Amino acid sequence: MQEKQTCFVCGHVTTPQNPQSHTCAYVLRNTVRLMSEEMAALRVTLSAEQARVAEADARARAMYKRGHRAGLRLAMRLVKRLTAGAFVRRRAVESVLTVIEHADLDR
Repeated sequence: MQEKQTCFVCGHVTTPQNPQSHTCAYVLRNTVRLMSEEMAALRVTLSAEQARVAEADARARAMYKRGHRAGLRLAMRLVKRLTAGAFVRRRAVESVLTVIEHADLDR
């Protein structure tokens, strides 16, 4: 004769051959609730991380543009110094640098 066991939570009857065959609704509900709470916490953490990354990206873009403009100013000074006697050549180089300066930096 097989000895039957009952679930202490819901009263479901299990047999000794397969004692793991039962998971009561109470345990499932608690598991789902805990997983939902963990997912909510992870969503909050993820959104905070995304905000931090966006802020760092904006800072990096601003620093890049500032550095790009400073580099262009240095290049213009250097061009003016090196091509002081060659007006036509300096104009050509300045026009190229102007095109670079107005280029879209986000690409």
